[in-house]
Amino acid sequence: MIHVPGISSINAASSHLGLALTVKGQNFGVYEMPGDVEIACEYIKRHDTVVFLKVHKRLDILQEAVNRTSPERAFLLRRIGLEGETVLDITTNGKGPLPSDYLSIAIIKRGR
Repeated sequence: MIHVPGISSINAASSHLGLALTVKGQNFGVYEMPGDVEIACEYIKRHDTVVFLKVHKRLDILQEAVNRTSPERAFLLRRIGLEGETVLDITTNGKGPLPSDYLSIAIIKRGR
Protein backbone atom coordinates (compact mmCIF):
# COMPACT_ATOMS: atom_id res chain seq x y z
CA MET A 1 0.00 0.00 0.00
CA ILE A 2 1.37 3.38 -1.04
CA HIS A 3 -0.26 6.60 0.13
CA VAL A 4 0.23 9.51 -2.26
CA PRO A 5 -0.73 12.86 -0.69
CA GLY A 6 -3.09 14.94 -2.80
CA ILE A 7 -4.84 12.04 -4.54
CA SER A 8 -8.56 12.39 -3.86
CA SER A 9 -10.51 9.46 -2.45
CA ILE A 10 -12.57 9.39 -5.66
CA ASN A 11 -9.52 8.87 -7.85
CA ALA A 12 -7.85 6.52 -5.39
CA ALA A 13 -10.99 4.35 -5.22
CA SER A 14 -11.40 4.26 -9.00
CA SER A 15 -7.74 3.37 -9.45
CA HIS A 16 -7.90 0.69 -6.75
CA LEU A 17 -10.82 -0.97 -8.57
CA GLY A 18 -9.24 -0.55 -12.00
CA LEU A 19 -12.53 1.05 -13.00
CA ALA A 20 -12.87 4.15 -15.18
CA LEU A 21 -15.23 6.69 -13.67
CA THR A 22 -16.40 7.60 -17.14
CA VAL A 23 -15.56 7.13 -20.80
CA LYS A 24 -16.49 9.07 -23.92
CA GLY A 25 -20.25 9.38 -24.26
CA GLN A 26 -20.93 8.66 -20.59
CA ASN A 27 -21.34 10.89 -17.55
CA PHE A 28 -20.82 10.61 -13.82
CA GLY A 29 -21.99 12.39 -10.72
CA VAL A 30 -20.45 12.90 -7.30
CA TYR A 31 -22.79 13.40 -4.36
CA GLU A 32 -22.88 13.30 -0.61
CA MET A 33 -24.92 10.19 0.25
CA PRO A 34 -28.51 11.46 0.45
CA GLY A 35 -30.71 10.75 3.43
CA ASP A 36 -33.54 9.56 1.19
CA VAL A 37 -33.49 6.31 -0.78
CA GLU A 38 -35.62 7.78 -3.59
CA ILE A 39 -33.07 10.54 -4.19
CA ALA A 40 -30.21 8.01 -4.16
CA CYS A 41 -32.08 5.89 -6.74
CA GLU A 42 -32.67 8.99 -8.87
CA TYR A 43 -28.94 9.79 -8.89
CA ILE A 44 -28.06 6.20 -9.84
CA LYS A 45 -30.57 6.26 -12.72
CA ARG A 46 -29.39 9.71 -13.89
CA HIS A 47 -25.71 8.84 -14.38
CA ASP A 48 -23.64 6.03 -15.87
CA THR A 49 -21.45 6.18 -12.77
CA VAL A 50 -22.27 7.64 -9.37
CA VAL A 51 -19.83 8.28 -6.55
CA PHE A 52 -21.34 8.71 -3.10
CA LEU A 53 -19.25 10.30 -0.35
CA LYS A 54 -19.96 10.29 3.40
CA VAL A 55 -21.86 7.01 3.23
CA HIS A 56 -20.91 5.63 6.66
CA LYS A 57 -24.05 6.81 8.49
CA ARG A 58 -26.38 6.04 5.58
CA LEU A 59 -25.35 2.53 4.62
CA ASP A 60 -28.94 1.30 4.88
CA ILE A 61 -30.00 3.86 2.27
CA LEU A 62 -27.09 2.92 0.01
CA GLN A 63 -27.93 -0.76 0.31
CA GLU A 64 -31.63 -0.21 -0.42
CA ALA A 65 -30.85 2.02 -3.43
CA VAL A 66 -28.54 -0.66 -4.87
CA ASN A 67 -31.17 -3.35 -4.29
CA ARG A 68 -33.86 -1.27 -6.02
CA THR A 69 -31.82 -0.14 -9.04
CA SER A 70 -29.82 -3.35 -9.67
CA PRO A 71 -26.72 -1.64 -11.09
CA GLU A 72 -24.15 -3.60 -13.06
CA ARG A 73 -21.50 -2.95 -10.40
CA ALA A 74 -21.52 -1.35 -6.96
CA PHE A 75 -18.66 -1.11 -4.48
CA LEU A 76 -18.20 0.17 -0.96
CA LEU A 77 -14.59 1.15 -0.30
CA ARG A 78 -13.28 1.88 3.18
CA ARG A 79 -9.99 3.54 4.14
CA ILE A 80 -8.56 3.36 0.60
CA GLY A 81 -4.83 4.01 0.65
CA LEU A 82 -4.71 3.61 4.43
CA GLU A 83 -4.09 0.74 6.81
CA GLY A 84 -7.17 -1.47 7.03
CA GLU A 85 -8.52 -0.65 3.57
CA THR A 86 -11.36 -2.88 2.38
CA VAL A 87 -13.46 -3.23 -0.75
CA LEU A 88 -16.90 -4.81 -0.71
CA ASP A 89 -18.98 -5.68 -3.78
CA ILE A 90 -22.44 -4.46 -2.76
CA THR A 91 -24.12 -6.25 -5.67
CA THR A 92 -23.20 -9.61 -4.16
CA ASN A 93 -23.59 -8.58 -0.51
CA GLY A 94 -26.81 -6.61 -0.89
CA LYS A 95 -28.76 -8.24 1.93
CA GLY A 96 -26.24 -8.52 4.76
CA PRO A 97 -25.08 -5.66 6.96
CA LEU A 98 -22.36 -3.48 5.50
CA PRO A 99 -19.36 -2.55 7.66
CA SER A 100 -19.19 1.11 8.59
CA ASP A 101 -16.21 3.45 8.62
CA TYR A 102 -15.99 7.23 8.54
CA LEU A 103 -13.66 7.09 5.52
CA SER A 104 -16.06 5.29 3.16
CA ILE A 105 -16.98 5.91 -0.46
CA ALA A 106 -19.31 4.09 -2.85
CA ILE A 107 -18.89 3.76 -6.62
CA ILE A 108 -21.89 2.55 -8.59
CA LYS A 109 -21.84 1.71 -12.32
CA ARG A 110 -25.33 1.54 -13.75
CA GLY A 111 -24.42 -0.35 -16.93
CA ARG A 112 -26.08 -0.02 -20.30
